Amino acid sequence: MKNLISSTLLLFMVFNFLDNSLFAQTTPRPEAKKFDINAIPVSKATLGDFPYIQLPKGLKLPNSQAYTHQEDFLFFPVNGKMQRLEGNVWRASITNEGSVGNEWSYYYFEKKLTAQMTELGGVKIFDGKVSKAELDRIKEDATYFGDEGSIDYWNNKVLVYAIRRQDGHHIYCQFSGNTAGGELQILQQ
Repeated sequence: MKNLISSTLLLFMVFNFLDNSLFAQTTPRPEAKKFDINAIPVSKATLGDFPYIQLPKGLKLPNSQAYTHQEDFLFFPVNGKMQRLEGNVWRASITNEGSVGNEWSYYYFEKKLTAQMTELGGVKIFDGKVSKAELDRIKEDATYFGDEGSIDYWNNKVLVYAIRRQDGHHIYCQFSGNTAGGELQILQQ
């Protein structure tokens, strides 16, 4: 009986070992899709005036004004790397307006901005954090980090949307936040 149990245990271990992924046929991991602005549909949405996004009800700019400049740059996470894009820039910190019963909610901020981006024909091209190594790579060039509307890429998740325009003046929008407030950045090439 002892031999039977030992043999059964040995067979069990052998079958488990052979079933191990070491011997199993593996399928190669699909490569992450590379972002190409020309691969997303052209938006036919009526945009209105730059920056095209309306702050959701109950939210405001804490400093009453956003940073804007017609010729500037921002870095956006694209294809896993921070890419410098140039154009018309708008960036701001966002908070709640302070009315009774309307506290800051990052969930609300993200949900409303995502809906607006989708309505404008935006396609999500990034959703996550950016590595410290990647941020260190660009820190000398990202001279606006720490200024109005700066995104804390390393600590907070960032969502990035692209809107392809027929005229080539594509729009990129990124936003982030936490339990205290949010940041919103928009660039039109």
